[in-house]
Amino acid sequence: MITFNRRERSFLAEYAARVIEGEKILIHGAAGGVGTALLQLGKLHNLEMWGTASKGKHDLVRSLGGEPIDYNTEDFVKVVTANEGGGVDTIFDPIGGSNWRRSYKALRLGGKVVGYGFSEATTSGRLALLKVVPALLATPRFSFYNMYQENKGMLGYFIWNLNNERPSIYQEDMSKLLSLLEAGEIAPIVSERIPLVDANRAHQILNESRVVGKIVLEC
Repeated sequence: MITFNRRERSFLAEYAARVIEGEKILIHGAAGGVGTALLQLGKLHNLEMWGTASKGKHDLVRSLGGEPIDYNTEDFVKVVTANEGGGVDTIFDPIGGSNWRRSYKALRLGGKVVGYGFSEATTSGRLALLKVVPALLATPRFSFYNMYQENKGMLGYFIWNLNNERPSIYQEDMSKLLSLLEAGEIAPIVSERIPLVDANRAHQILNESRVVGKIVLEC
């Protein structure tokens, strides 16, 4: 998650991505829960944004300030490296595996990939044994020497460890998000509200890639 304090930064932005106003970013899964949140927050701070999404979700990405890229028919590396500056400053990638390698290629000088998930190895948010090994084998082994020469970086962001190891920073970030929500500056997008007893249907919908924003399970 990316939020900003008075200096327009948060834990992720200041200590990891170092996103600042006016930079170029690419968001994978831009129509999902985290993706739509990143778009809304990026728009508040005048970021130039691209987002990968299926064709039917492009209007949503545009409405949130991003330029959509159809991951089924377009090569996101070619799209973002064709813009002025030849790439983007930060890429938020929850896919992992081989996608991290392609994301790294889409960076411009000084850019970085923030990996915050590994969906290439999951089904409905859970590790799928038939996907894990191929995804791990496809994951690039980033060489520090190569990153040093290319002036690029690869960073990890795992929110559960952040909450466990640096709870004060996690709580500060959440407080800022809730303040933005209360002020009406962000509006989380809810695809559907489904009773908890019908959670299997929620998983089915996720598998069909029909979700925009988040599914909320209600007790």
